[in-house]
Amino acid sequence: FADTSRIFGKLRELNKILNNSKYLQGIIHREITFIYSVRDDLFDATRRVKFFDYIVPVIPVVNSSNAYEKLMEYLSVEDKRDFDGKDLLNLCEFFEDMRLIINIVNEYDLYKRVIRIDDFNLSRKKLFGLVVYKNYCPHDFVHLHNRHGVLANILDNKKAIADAVVGLRRRHKESEVNKLEALIDKSALWEKELRKEYVEASKLQANHRSSIFEGFELQNGVHVSFDQLAGNSTFFEELVNDKISFYGSDMRLYPIAAFANWQKAVNPKSYQERLKLNPYTRDIASQQEVVDNIKPLKFTSANSFSSIIKEEISILDGYLDTETDGRRPFIPKERHQLLRFLLMHDFLDEHYLDYITYFYQNSISVEDKQFILNITSMDKDSLPCTFSLQNPVSVADRFDLSDYKTNTRLLNVDLALSMTREGEEQKTNRNALQRLAVRSNAKIVT
Repeated sequence: FADTSRIFGKLRELNKILNNSKYLQGIIHREITFIYSVRDDLFDATRRVKFFDYIVPVIPVVNSSNAYEKLMEYLSVEDKRDFDGKDLLNLCEFFEDMRLIINIVNEYDLYKRVIRIDDFNLSRKKLFGLVVYKNYCPHDFVHLHNRHGVLANILDNKKAIADAVVGLRRRHKESEVNKLEALIDKSALWEKELRKEYVEASKLQANHRSSIFEGFELQNGVHVSFDQLAGNSTFFEELVNDKISFYGSDMRLYPIAAFANWQKAVNPKSYQERLKLNPYTRDIASQQEVVDNIKPLKFTSANSFSSIIKEEISILDGYLDTETDGRRPFIPKERHQLLRFLLMHDFLDEHYLDYITYFYQNSISVEDKQFILNITSMDKDSLPCTFSLQNPVSVADRFDLSDYKTNTRLLNVDLALSMTREGEEQKTNRNALQRLAVRSNAKIVT
């Protein structure tokens, strides 16, 4: 700040020297005025008016409140149709500069033409997300081409991240279940202590003085001890319903007086009234609701990476703050929130190289690449089994046996026919594909 004050002080002195110069006055015949374009926060209020004679505020054309409206002016009808309106609206909260918006749109249009996004049925939304990331985190974006950097590390390890989220959710539920079980155990112990009072009192309700008390006989003839009767609510119900007897050391049974006649000798409130006063009932119900609301997670093609990390977004913090490949993170901390948003709302995925790399048609054609991308990126709509492949052998090499066993999008006539002319490995793959076709009720080879 001291350097800034000194610089502007020197400029002010220079301005006075120039205006007092008789030589310059004879040449330009007017006063020289210095005009500065500076941020408002460069000086505090008193110093600002000290250095400048007149201050003209500059009202920004765009900020986060109107960025969405300006962006809509530049996007095509197709782009607006492919984007989720709410996601784009919320993304615009990060836009605060008109020049940056124009540059993002220009780069997006250029990438869209060069990589032939419509030919390969690529996602406009994901391309736009990458261009936004390129403009806000250029240092990390450069490393995407070599699969290095923070974003590449996240996307290339999405299964490990998803598994960590699933594991975190599972452990969280186990912890809450343990809390519930602890409450249930405390409740059971409280009820047992309550029943003990009545079991102890029941000993006085039968004439067994000539015999030593041994226990109780249930209605079905089973003998239970004092502790067993108090610890089992089902057994105790027989005492409440007058279906139980004492048995003594002489092996004789002694009837017990009706429970309703003597229970108030234990407590003025009835047993059922006291049972409702269990202090753990409300806590158990509340904890049960917590457990029920923790839904299990499973990472599948139907359950996308974005939906998984939304559940535990904090799992990304370890990747944002960790060195990758021995390098320091390339993303400033103030950009972490933007990256989380792009990942959570499906603006980015692991197929980023398809969006930033020029396609050279050599071993595979445009149609072949479209077929491959439809499988690897799991597009919403799969291609028909009659979709024409120009180089099916090269396409077949892109997938392994596990794919042919499970991925129904590989059910393609040209692909299956090409496998009949290849070696043992492709025959194994073809057999797996045929079994998959049978399970899927599809006929791909005639």
